Amino acid sequence: MRFRVLFLLIFVTVLSSCKTSSELRHGSGEEDPAGIKTVENPVHAVDPNRRPEDWQREIDVLNGRLEEQQYIADQERDSLLETIARLQIENDQLREKMGLRALERNSPKASKPSQVSSKKVGGSKGAKLLWSKALNDIESENFDSAVTLLDDFVKTYPKDKGVYWAYLGLAMALYQSGEYQSSAIHFNHLIDKFPKHKLGALPWFGQGVAFAKMKQKQDSDLFFQEVVRRFPKSTTAKKAKRALRSKKVPGNLFSELPYWKKWNPF
Repeated sequence: MRFRVLFLLIFVTVLSSCKTSSELRHGSGEEDPAGIKTVENPVHAVDPNRRPEDWQREIDVLNGRLEEQQYIADQERDSLLETIARLQIENDQLREKMGLRALERNSPKASKPSQVSSKKVGGSKGAKLLWSKALNDIESENFDSAVTLLDDFVKTYPKDKGVYWAYLGLAMALYQSGEYQSSAIHFNHLIDKFPKHKLGALPWFGQGVAFAKMKQKQDSDLFFQEVVRRFPKSTTAKKAKRALRSKKVPGNLFSELPYWKKWNPF
């Protein structure tokens, strides 16, 4: 009997010192006898006092942030697309200027270079006579007359061996006459039709000075740089370097390029 009473006393004492499962669930931040802190699961940490409109307000705020981020992303995308479009336009414009396609289409003063025909073959006395008279006009600085004679040359004798020099003299005479746009077109014709000619540096240089006279410095510098890149050891390359440094272009191309007649067949 004594042992039974003692056993009941011990059981009651142990039971009173233990937490119930309910206490263990609702007790937050308490440590168990081993020193381990219990933390509530945030997913289940729902405030029962919050109203539905409180939740909706928070949802609206988050949606607003999402829309703001999407707007910023769209703005950046639009900006990139605009930059790409602008660069594409600038690239097309540069390509046009290098080839002078826009100039040929839009310039009212510029006359297109004569198209090569097969009616007459070079070596004729007529071509030599036109050449001789044009040189006399150039020496006397009668550039308008020289333009007329050399234009007749390239139209009448397009396959003559001297047609390159006739085109070159025509472009230079147009430059001296103040017809810078038309001069640039004829220089460009030489670049397109005779890319490997011995005097190939001269049309590139001519393009540079013509654009400089038209106040298009960026394009002018591009052609001078091409002279240096394509013909680095030529006399014309030295003149192009000087033009790039000094920002000045010659007033008289015939004086600046006295070797323009070199190797002509007349």
